[in-house]
Amino acid sequence: MPENKEFWRNAAVFGLFFVLFLHAIEDPDIWFHMTIGRAVLELGSIPQQEFYVFTRLGDPAEFHEWGFGVIYQLVYKLAGFTGIIVFNALLGALTLFILFRMLRNRGIAMATALAVTAIAYWLMEFRFVQRPENILYLALVTTQYLIERYRQRGDWRYLGGIPVIGLLLAQIHPSVMLLGLVTGTYLVEAVARRRPDFRQAGMYGLTIVATLLLSLLNPYGLEQLLLPIKFSLDTEFLQSFTEFFPALSTEYADRFVVAVGLALFALSGLRKRYSLAEWVMLAAFAYLAYKHVRDIPLLGIALVLPLATALDAVPIATRTRSLIAMALVAILAVDSLRSHNLSLEVDPTLAPLYSAEIIARYSQSPNILNFYHLGNYLAWRLHGSHRVIIDGRNYRDNKSIQLHDALLSAAPGWQQSLWRYDIDTVVTPATLPYSGKFIPLAFELIRDPGWVMLGREPAAVVFIRRDRVPRDVSGLTERELWLQAKEELDFTLAAYPDSVSARNSMRRVTDYLREH
Repeated sequence: MPENKEFWRNAAVFGLFFVLFLHAIEDPDIWFHMTIGRAVLELGSIPQQEFYVFTRLGDPAEFHEWGFGVIYQLVYKLAGFTGIIVFNALLGALTLFILFRMLRNRGIAMATALAVTAIAYWLMEFRFVQRPENILYLALVTTQYLIERYRQRGDWRYLGGIPVIGLLLAQIHPSVMLLGLVTGTYLVEAVARRRPDFRQAGMYGLTIVATLLLSLLNPYGLEQLLLPIKFSLDTEFLQSFTEFFPALSTEYADRFVVAVGLALFALSGLRKRYSLAEWVMLAAFAYLAYKHVRDIPLLGIALVLPLATALDAVPIATRTRSLIAMALVAILAVDSLRSHNLSLEVDPTLAPLYSAEIIARYSQSPNILNFYHLGNYLAWRLHGSHRVIIDGRNYRDNKSIQLHDALLSAAPGWQQSLWRYDIDTVVTPATLPYSGKFIPLAFELIRDPGWVMLGREPAAVVFIRRDRVPRDVSGLTERELWLQAKEELDFTLAAYPDSVSARNSMRRVTDYLREH
């Protein structure tokens, strides 16, 4: 009976987090990963050149996260978009379940283990969308779990799984060195004890060396392992993306502050109960989260063991502890659902689903002028027939970005550039995300008799050159474009209510709609 109860408890915990991770496809980068993954499957090797961004065709290219694209493309072929969402939820649930089991193996009470795992979920869920980091999080918690089992049982075979994890991770995400960091914290602890355990330290050292050596068996070799260091030294690059902003300057500052507060509670209250490894790891990941908001999930992983140990030592009745745990899970779940709706569909603001169908029906030119991130889905959906001007990988200053910006801003000569690049399709929002400023080209095209707006959807509007469309097919009116702008600005202002430029744009939209 006790074993049966534990089984159903485990199943309930896994099921709870599985359901909480069942949300729509919310990251547009998944599409370019799948485009690359499909190319790897078709070619049997990783492409060496750009092959679907028409402004960069033939340029040398490196696809460091190719394995992630292969996995998700295979999942899509087996089960479609629903399969991708379910698979992602399984990854999230498995990651948290391993953390939960690690706590239970430590002898932590059921209610405390559940509450602390729920806190880890809250610190991770905003980044646990369809991204390669998901595999990294799973690799990190599995590594820590195996080390904990080794410490408890002394069986070196547990450590033997870590180099294999490193080999697999190296094909998916260039962060294998973080596995070495986790293992290294335990090495430091083994050496720093009053009575150093050099045998144990040696086993950790061998594990680190074996992990790094085995992970070199990836298509990019040492470059794959050193890529995070290269990025961290590129200050200009880091300042270009919100995910690399310091945690305290982002909308997730509250999560970082709460996590640090919980860490200080554990440290100041019962520090003698903890191993040095846990605190070294917590300090390292807290620093990374402080520097870059995208690393808050790493802080959540490192917080689990010390926080659970501290809370479990607090004298609270079992029934009260259980009630507190259930209340905490409910509160954090509701907070999460404010930004994630339980769904088995694609977020319609990220993928121009309808526009892609119109392009497939009417466009005769291979090249698409698309707004930045929309190229991810269009390149994947229109594979074999169309190429895009840019996608989410082209974040540095290059000819793709330069041409993209010049055309969408309707810089002088834009008409000639569209003809020169044989572009008969434009897919773009009416306003810029975040700032809410109007995209000039959209308003030029709606008034140009040579172009027709054939559709609009939450992600974008789509224009096709008039000579590509039968005369009996009528386009949408200019009022529809302004309505599109209003819907986009409603979304922008809900997320960024203090945006002055977005409020100015909304006033112009309101004036136009009132007059027309």
